[in-house]
Amino acid sequence: MRRSLGIFALCSLYIVAAPAAPVQAATLTIHATELAFLAAAGGPVASQDFEGYAIGTDLSGVAFLTGVSATTNMDDLQVFGAADHRLFGTGGRSSGDARYDIALSLPTRALAFDIDAFESVPGESSTAASPGIVTVWFADLTSRSFNVSGNLTGAAIFIGLTSDTDITSVRWAEALEANNLGNEETALDNFRVVQRQVPEPTSLLLAGAGLVGLLARKRR
Repeated sequence: MRRSLGIFALCSLYIVAAPAAPVQAATLTIHATELAFLAAAGGPVASQDFEGYAIGTDLSGVAFLTGVSATTNMDDLQVFGAADHRLFGTGGRSSGDARYDIALSLPTRALAFDIDAFESVPGESSTAASPGIVTVWFADLTSRSFNVSGNLTGAAIFIGLTSDTDITSVRWAEALEANNLGNEETALDNFRVVQRQVPEPTSLLLAGAGLVGLLARKRR
């Protein structure tokens, strides 16, 4: 009996505090369409289009989906737009480093959103002269950045991200305007997220107890 309890204790310890496997760099896949994103994401998708919020609602640091929130270095972050509600940072673009930061507090390996109103028109000095930059940070402390270019009409640009490593945060750094007077104004909309289910420690202990009980039976 004492020996069985010792085996149980050792197995429980191994299950809860097993040494971490060697860390490998995260692999990020960027999807240009929602169809491709959904095919790769797997699991139930939670979405937010901000239509349920009143215009002017302050959402800085507020979770608009479970485990998903956003902040900005601009003056404020609020719901904006009459016909189509979006997340928009106001003011603070004259310095040329305006950005949105998306924080993910739950294990997430699939995130998508739209970048709206990102205009880049040749000869129009009040539109973008360069790409904006998306940077993704992962739980393994690595990151990856890629450029996103605007379009002639400001039509929504879909950004779909899937990874083999949990994504912890995403930054959208707006492009500079051709007139060098600040950043091209953009908004974020239509967030989609798939969060990874993590077994609770209690479940792991129960699984370990069941395994030890089975082994003890066989020894008898």
